[in-house]
Amino acid sequence: MRGCPWLHVCSFYQKQGPKNLPVSSLHKIKYCLGDFGACARHSLFQELGSQSVPDDLTPDESEKALRLLAKMKPQDTTSCDLPA
Repeated sequence: MRGCPWLHVCSFYQKQGPKNLPVSSLHKIKYCLGDFGACARHSLFQELGSQSVPDDLTPDESEKALRLLAKMKPQDTTSCDLPA
C-alpha cells in the first residue's frame, strides 16, 4: 500500500473510533493515503518524531501543529547578521 510513511505509528490512522468514522475515513483517504505532505501530523512526525505528536491532533489542524512545533522545537540561535 502506498501512503504516508508514518502509517504504522500514527495513532490517528491506527485508532480512530466509530463515532468519528465518516470524518476519519475521509481524512484517511485525503491525507494518509493521498496528500500526506499536507497532513499536520506528518509535519510533526518529520520535525519532532513520533513521540511528540499528540493523539488528538487531526490531519487538518495545521495551525495547531505549527504552534506545537514552535513550542517544542529548539530555536536556532545562529544568525547570519552577526558581525565577524
